[in-house]
Amino acid sequence: MQSAIEKKKFLEQKVQPDSLTPAEHQLVEAYDNFILHFPEDKETAAVLANAGALYYNKHDFTNALKYFNTLIRRFPGSPEISTAQFNVMESYFGRHDFVSAEIAAKRLLAAPTASKKLKEKARRRLAESIYLHAETIARQNNHLKAAQEFRRVVEEVPDARFADLALFQAAIQYDLAKEYNRAIEAYQYLINSYPKSKHYLDAINNIAIDYGELKEYQRAANMYEKLADEHPDSAKAQDALYNASYFFVQAQDWKNAIRVNRKYVNRYPHAPDAENMFYDIAGFYLKLDDLDNANKIYGEFTTRYPNSPRSVETFYRRGEYYLNKGMFKNALHEFEQATAKNEDLKRKGLPTNDFYAAEALFQQSEIEYRDYAAIRFTLKEMKSAQQRKKELLQKLINQYTQVAAYGTIRLYQASYNIGKTYEEFARTWANQQIPPMDETQKVVFLSKLNQTSGKLYEKAFASYKNTLKVLRKLVDNYQQTPPDSIKESGRVAPEDSTVRVANRWINLTGEKVSEMLYRIAELNYESIERLLNAPIPSELDEVAVLEYRHQVLQRAVKPVVQQILTAHFRNLSEADSLQLHNIWVDRSKKKITLILNIQPKQYRQLCFDTFETYKKKYQTYKRIMLTGTEEEQESALTLAGELLNLIELFKGYATEMDTCYQDAVTKMSGTFFAPEAKQRSFAEYVNTTHELATRLKTAADSCRIMKDYFSVKFQEDERTTYEDAMFTYSDNYISLKETALELCKNVYQFKKQNNLSDVLFAKVATLMIELDPNNYAQEFQLPLKEYEIASDTTWKVTLKPEEEWTLGQIDDENWKFAIAIVDTNDDGTVFSKLAIPSLYYPVSIDTQKISVEDSTTYADVSPDTTTDTTKVTIPQVAKGPKRYSELYFLKNLALEMLPVTATLYLECDDNSEVFINGIKVFSEDSDTLGWGQVFETDVLEFLTEGRNVVALHLWDQDLSGKGARWLLRTKGIEKETLGKKEAQIAQQETLSYRKIVDMIFNRHRIPAS
Repeated sequence: MQSAIEKKKFLEQKVQPDSLTPAEHQLVEAYDNFILHFPEDKETAAVLANAGALYYNKHDFTNALKYFNTLIRRFPGSPEISTAQFNVMESYFGRHDFVSAEIAAKRLLAAPTASKKLKEKARRRLAESIYLHAETIARQNNHLKAAQEFRRVVEEVPDARFADLALFQAAIQYDLAKEYNRAIEAYQYLINSYPKSKHYLDAINNIAIDYGELKEYQRAANMYEKLADEHPDSAKAQDALYNASYFFVQAQDWKNAIRVNRKYVNRYPHAPDAENMFYDIAGFYLKLDDLDNANKIYGEFTTRYPNSPRSVETFYRRGEYYLNKGMFKNALHEFEQATAKNEDLKRKGLPTNDFYAAEALFQQSEIEYRDYAAIRFTLKEMKSAQQRKKELLQKLINQYTQVAAYGTIRLYQASYNIGKTYEEFARTWANQQIPPMDETQKVVFLSKLNQTSGKLYEKAFASYKNTLKVLRKLVDNYQQTPPDSIKESGRVAPEDSTVRVANRWINLTGEKVSEMLYRIAELNYESIERLLNAPIPSELDEVAVLEYRHQVLQRAVKPVVQQILTAHFRNLSEADSLQLHNIWVDRSKKKITLILNIQPKQYRQLCFDTFETYKKKYQTYKRIMLTGTEEEQESALTLAGELLNLIELFKGYATEMDTCYQDAVTKMSGTFFAPEAKQRSFAEYVNTTHELATRLKTAADSCRIMKDYFSVKFQEDERTTYEDAMFTYSDNYISLKETALELCKNVYQFKKQNNLSDVLFAKVATLMIELDPNNYAQEFQLPLKEYEIASDTTWKVTLKPEEEWTLGQIDDENWKFAIAIVDTNDDGTVFSKLAIPSLYYPVSIDTQKISVEDSTTYADVSPDTTTDTTKVTIPQVAKGPKRYSELYFLKNLALEMLPVTATLYLECDDNSEVFINGIKVFSEDSDTLGWGQVFETDVLEFLTEGRNVVALHLWDQDLSGKGARWLLRTKGIEKETLGKKEAQIAQQETLSYRKIVDMIFNRHRIPAS
């Protein structure tokens, strides 16, 4: 609300409208033409609003209202309506039409489309309009009506910021109308509702005057005494107390007259009328026929008012004596007398004794602090104990503040004790007795308890921090102005005792600043343990238990961890800004390291447990598919789904684990932590990744074996259960392998981005190469060895194979080494270019007949005679082979490498099917097939490192006897090469780690001269 002067100017001088510029006149004409020609157009509302705003900004409220009111009347649904209503209210207010402004404000408040902000402005204008209208009426000397109007401000807008002023003006107008009872009611309303109003004391005073006018002397006396007790102005308080005595005498209330006179004499012993007031007490006792007390008053009269400052010290010494005797009640009384006496002297303008007043108040506070600290919040007396402690808290804060204000040597300890008092309350609240309840209720209860405790510790922290800053500044100022004697002396001055005492409390306060933040951070630490150790519902199965644990980590533990970390980091930040170094800062660093590892370790364990659950279900599924009944195998689809679900769960948990580890390493990369802390965390991250990825790869390899097994079984017997098993193991193999690779990739990317190192990463790199050699051989600069394995006479052949022949399970006596057929014709195929022979079943030899015309020769090149089929010297030439309609070839390949690519080239006479490790990888049986057609097939996914069995079934439909020839081209990583690369990476990681260690331990080393 405006000040009285501003209001007066506002009412006496209205704002004059500004003239429109020529351009603005033209704009108004354009607006008017648009409105005239398009009265119903939807754009007309905006035009009316713009025209009104133009006049409003020129303070031409009359013309502005013309447009705004038209807008409101004709376009009630316009988006401009709320602004228009607001501008109407402001326009009426601007031209001092407060009645209309009030009406407009109420309409705006009732408008459903008006924003909260506009309604708040309307409420303010409503109160102002009523108030200013009341002033207008008051100037017309219509006091009763003016009083009612002022009173209406509070009725219409109870929370108006000048509601107390409105009540005060209403009461004054009632006084002018001689309506004293109504005036008293208004004043009393003000006192009860607005105790902090600047009119509060004047209201009490006016009530007393009104009661006097009504001849209600007892009430008049009570109000004057209340005013005397509450008025900060000593002179006015003295007058009020004097008036209280006067009206008690008028009411013939002698006991209260005695009491008030004693109060007056005690408060104002040197007042001009103090002697008369004291003397009157005896007269009042006489009115009560109490001669003994009257005589005492007379006896005391001559010795009543000692004015020496030593009287303060006298009270303090008496209190000190009682304190040493353990008579605390008596001591408290004397200390209170000392401070009261000093305040009494101060009020009189006489010399005071602030030193002993400070000592007395400090000792009084220390005694009361013992009682305060002894209060505990037990179930039996919880509410009463809390109330007592709250009251003592406020009292002690006020007293320690007053001690500090005296400016004596006690300033430093008293300032510290303010924080200590807040801290004691917070500690008691945090350690209060907890009522019996179940675990769920306890979690909720403790959460609320810790939240409140945190706020209480925040008060202690704020107090300590403020004290630290103030005390440091005081010491700095003190040291900048040393005593004159030191300035003139050439001697080295000993440390000032004031500075020594101050520094002691500054150091203690600094520790408390850090301790409070540490306490705040630690409030919820135990709740993490409770959450992690809380019983898991017994009705959950083992998979549901895993997800339940995940939800606990994600929804319950994670927010608490983040809250604790934020608080501890805040401690480090505050310590850094305030230049604090203490045990609590070090403890926060250790706690951060500990807490940062909680979530990674929990997710690590969850991943391991999920994998173990997967293994158990995997073994169950494997047993069913290998030895179970048909019914069990047919129902195993559910179990198969659970396996894939567990892998998906594992992926999610592993992702969370990665995030937590990376967050931990990142947070420990700041300036608050030594580099080795980050290194330890990263090493654990790498180790965990390696362990999990290794287990996943082993499981994937097992799935690969089982997939191949059931692929063979399905080839033999196309049972649905075999097909389901084949796809289940295939899906598991792919998912496990991808998950293992993703784990490794995440740690690798994080390592590169943050320039980290760890020796164990070499094994992670090896895993990455093994899991995805095609990409990571190049990433880690591994050379690929190329191999070409061609058909030769190390192959075995038979006419009648065993049942499991494609798996290499054969009787050697039933198999012979194949012979090579050398074709010298160049047909342009890869086989001709490399002079790779075809293979056939061994033939009988006739040494008498050799056909030199035949371009195809048959050679007996057993493994004992030659291994090179590209350079054949034929000692004996076959007389011509016997033709076979079906041939079966077999070869064991030992791949001492990790295959990266593998392509099979095949030329057969005529139809054929190829098996690798029992799995059919190629089949062609068209009637048009024949010699000269070369087939190319990617067989990488069917090859394994180590032993492989390659089997070829040939149908020679036209008995041309050309056999079959093949070439396997493969690129791979040799085991020896991979081992060397792992050792190389390990060496690089070791060197990088040593650089970090050198940086840690040598960063402060002074170079040799």
